[in-house]
Amino acid sequence: MNIVLSFTPDLVAGLTSKAINGHYNAQQAFDILLAGSKLQLMHEQGAYYIAPQQKPGKLPDMTVSSTEIIEVYGRQLSYHAKNASTATKMDLSLLETPMSVFVINSALMEDQQAFRFDQILQNDASVQKSNNFLGAYSSYSIRGFGLSNGNNYLRDGRKFFHLAASPIETLERVEVLKGPASVLYGTVAPGGMINMISKRAQAKSHASVKYTYGSYDLQHLAVDFGGSVDEEGRFRYRINGVAEDSNSYRKFANGDEFSTERRIGAIALTWDITDNTELSFNYDYTKDDRPQDTGLVAIGHGVADMDYNTIINQSWGHYNSEVTNTLIEVKHHFNEQWQLQTGYSLQNFQRDRYDQQMRKLDEETGDIYIRARRRGGDYDFQTLYADLHGEFELVDMQHQILIGIDSLDEDSSTFETASNEVFATNIYNPISYPDPGIKTEFGGAWTTEQKGLYFQDMVALNDQWRVMIGFRYDDFKTADGSGDPRWNHSDSNLTPRAGAVYLPNEQLSFYASFSESFEYNGIVDADYLNGGDLLDPTLGKQYEVGAKWEGLDGDLLVTGAIFTIERSGATTESSDGNYIEQRGLQEHQGLEFTISGLIGEQLSVVASATYLDAEFKNDDDKELIGKTPAGVSDFSASFWGEYQLLEQQIEGLSLQAGWFYESSRQGDNENSFELDAYHRFDVGMKYSHQFTNKQELILRLTGSNITDEKYYKSRDRLGVNPERPREIRVSAEFNF
Repeated sequence: MNIVLSFTPDLVAGLTSKAINGHYNAQQAFDILLAGSKLQLMHEQGAYYIAPQQKPGKLPDMTVSSTEIIEVYGRQLSYHAKNASTATKMDLSLLETPMSVFVINSALMEDQQAFRFDQILQNDASVQKSNNFLGAYSSYSIRGFGLSNGNNYLRDGRKFFHLAASPIETLERVEVLKGPASVLYGTVAPGGMINMISKRAQAKSHASVKYTYGSYDLQHLAVDFGGSVDEEGRFRYRINGVAEDSNSYRKFANGDEFSTERRIGAIALTWDITDNTELSFNYDYTKDDRPQDTGLVAIGHGVADMDYNTIINQSWGHYNSEVTNTLIEVKHHFNEQWQLQTGYSLQNFQRDRYDQQMRKLDEETGDIYIRARRRGGDYDFQTLYADLHGEFELVDMQHQILIGIDSLDEDSSTFETASNEVFATNIYNPISYPDPGIKTEFGGAWTTEQKGLYFQDMVALNDQWRVMIGFRYDDFKTADGSGDPRWNHSDSNLTPRAGAVYLPNEQLSFYASFSESFEYNGIVDADYLNGGDLLDPTLGKQYEVGAKWEGLDGDLLVTGAIFTIERSGATTESSDGNYIEQRGLQEHQGLEFTISGLIGEQLSVVASATYLDAEFKNDDDKELIGKTPAGVSDFSASFWGEYQLLEQQIEGLSLQAGWFYESSRQGDNENSFELDAYHRFDVGMKYSHQFTNKQELILRLTGSNITDEKYYKSRDRLGVNPERPREIRVSAEFNF
């Protein structure tokens, strides 16, 4: 983190301060440096300066006739983020937010050398990886409810398709919102939202080159550079590029490697048109080519005793994708109280799936049939939005309001297999077949429109009490590209949310909230025997109470929550794959705990734990009642810590360790088999050497799953995913 500091020479004349070393942000560092000096660090409109201490709310009258400017260099290594916008679309502190939000910032992602999305989300115990879809990308659940790949993922606060591996190297942070969020985002599943926030242009010139080599022939090169184009810093840019090639610990039966090739390019531009108006542009492109891996299967009450490292499907299958994300935003401040933010985002997603999916298993012999088909398409996800933020006083109460509108259009054009191929193999002795060269034909076209109007008011009743109310009205339309009116449908919904926060002091808050979710289901696709049937919407609601404490002079955040979520009418595919059905009532009750930040001068930590009691309460399938949903563990926990050695020890050296745990969990909704509990341990080491004020070398060594624990993820008996064994990654990063 580089800052420019301004001060008048007379203010600091004759003052001295002890040197500091450790993990600090700018505010924390200068609080220590200026202790006892009757001076304070001020930060306004991107500028840092030193001024005399004043009572809260009163700024000094001062004229700066000359200034000294120094550049202060350091690394912000705290894992604690004070603010998050996903829950409210407002820049509220986490203490004032009446919902649970977990933030994974860039410091944590860098320390863990995260290349995959699951390596980021592993830090929040309420988020569980559901499966690894054909080895292409992973699906997740929050608080035990699966996330919709088309609705529950955000990029810079806007919805996008999560149907390919996300380019996490372009992200600044990830925010996880727990619980229903339809009041701001429309049709979403009730577990929560995952918001991926992109790296933005910066005024300070910087450049970084990082090369990583790891197990299974991992080679990863990343560059990141940017700065200001003009002297005033009104036009800023940032460019990121990534090239990755890797294999897998699993190979095909014929000896072929599971080889992945990823290429990423991203650019971010920001222009301060005036002092009150900012225009920003973000664009990224990801090309991801890889084979497919159908995983393992269950036999009896557990995972089959198959070769952990052998892929039983054919090496000619693949999942290739190209994804572009474009975001254009304008922010305008009318005055100190009112701001308008408007924008347009477009995600274009193209994929070619040469699928192989297991269909029928003879558990006695291990013989299995695998269906091969080829399909894909071109998908556009377009969003227009406008948010008006205002602050004012009414009847002796302070109001922060949000009035917004958005429009989301999904357009898809697909191709589908002209004729499926089915081949037989054996899970213990896989058979290799040549590529049948499956032909494709036009599959269809769909258009979905969603328009929403939302309102939210955060009211400060007094210094201790905050009350939040909000609602959203949605209008949905679905149309088939053929023009056949039988496939057209429309619906609407009104979603509320309410919350209250009590702050007995500046470090502690207690909150309670109620929220609902609404999932528009529309019409069953023509691929099913009940195609054309109208589905009821899926509804959810949550009650939550919690507490948050920011201690150790603001360095540490501790949170706890108790919640109940109900969901009814969830859609699912029938066991024979021929129908779309709707579930009855599903109820999840749980407790959560998180901690993140600095303990003392040397230890950065992030930890979380979740206890969850999940159950099907009511369903047309009476066999499901009382069962636990697939993949939901009763207890999960995570811990990551970094200990930085001080100057008198080995300056620049940090030691890291992590622990991740899940209790045993059911492998399918029928609870026909169980996955064992597991403990996974990671370790790491980082050495940083500063050559000059601007030149820095960082060496990292990371070991994941160092005990080589075997563990699995699963949603059904023919889709058991083995997780990665022991891996080592070593990297060199040069910043200048």
